[in-house]
Amino acid sequence: MKRHVILSIILVVLWNVSCKKSGSNPVEVKSSPKWVHLDSALINGDVYAMAGSGSTLFAGVDLGAYRSMDSGKSWSAFESGLYPRTVYSLLVRDTLVFAGTGYALFTSTINGVSWTAIDSGKSFNCFAVSGTKIFAGTSAGVLRSTDNGSTWTPINSGLTDLSVDHLASCNENLFASINGYIFQSTNGGSSWNQATLGSASTLFSAVASSGTNIFVGATDGIYLSTNSGANWSRIVIEPPPFGVLAFAIFDTRIFAATRDRVPCYVKTDSTWTLSDVELEYTATQAFLAIGNTLLAGGTDGLWMRSLTN
Repeated sequence: MKRHVILSIILVVLWNVSCKKSGSNPVEVKSSPKWVHLDSALINGDVYAMAGSGSTLFAGVDLGAYRSMDSGKSWSAFESGLYPRTVYSLLVRDTLVFAGTGYALFTSTINGVSWTAIDSGKSFNCFAVSGTKIFAGTSAGVLRSTDNGSTWTPINSGLTDLSVDHLASCNENLFASINGYIFQSTNGGSSWNQATLGSASTLFSAVASSGTNIFVGATDGIYLSTNSGANWSRIVIEPPPFGVLAFAIFDTRIFAATRDRVPCYVKTDSTWTLSDVELEYTATQAFLAIGNTLLAGGTDGLWMRSLTN
């Protein structure tokens, strides 16, 4: 818990410094021509989570959820049974949609009209999927479902803290970011061990997977494993994307959501370099890729860019 508090304080300090550099309040979001702001009802609330299937997209906001049936061109409130709860995590699984809030897990269908609570008493912060299994990171540890969310089983053996912030999966390998530490399971969550990477003072945040590659955001950059967590190396990039809240990974590009910008890093041979800081003075908190489109959600609503340029 102590590391979590320290990490939060450091991130807030850096956010305040960034604000002072650009004025007392960063009221103007700067973006590259690649991004388009989606002017919709979502602009009035923070976007914490996104998920989608085909042209149907979902966004978790301060007072519930929104749904788009046309690939993000228009949005409408989808909150019956959910309002006024903040949605921090979303998952689309077949025709089911899961929404995690600060005290319960809700479910609906892609074309549904209301939400139903199926678990309560804890915060549902993130999801990961591996084959037929769904994993949920909560304030009470990691839960696993093998029946598409009908029942959930705690799988916390080896975890020294149960407040899970981020999850990622790679076959039977699971990775959990918990209060600044990274924990790894090689057996589908049956047991966990603390991953060995970084120094004793390194604090970790977001974790994401792409094939057998695992990316972890840290206070000194980004760590990468190319063999499902067996070995780790630090990607040397300047400036480091301090305090990564989410990743989007596409071929040779990494988009990192930080407290005040969205930098894009490009891989050439074995070297990662900063290609562009594409959004500035906005706290991006979630990514969603649908086809060749990337959406970024944060404190000023939704942004969209094509991944073909």
